[in-house]
Amino acid sequence: MFDCPFARSFWTTLGITPPSRAANLMEHKPPTHVPASQFGAFMLLGCWVLWKRRNAVVFRQEAQTLVEALRQAREEARLWSYRMCREEAGLGDLWCNVFSSAM
Repeated sequence: MFDCPFARSFWTTLGITPPSRAANLMEHKPPTHVPASQFGAFMLLGCWVLWKRRNAVVFRQEAQTLVEALRQAREEARLWSYRMCREEAGLGDLWCNVFSSAM
């Protein structure tokens, strides 16, 4: 999720310095463009996209570019936003904008 070159470029493109270990994930300071209260969920979404990408590469021999992974993340953010409470309704749009800006 953090050590392979693709994952490191994914996080760096989003303006997030990848943690040295996954155990440090929740201790990681969020960037200013991601609300601190939802940073953990944002990181999990990124991990989910990277996991799905890895499976596509390993099991289906599909190559996916960084831009395609960011598009996938934007789509996942949109889908996840439907499950957010009303108080966080705009959070999905914010996450989509973060991924779009990184493309």
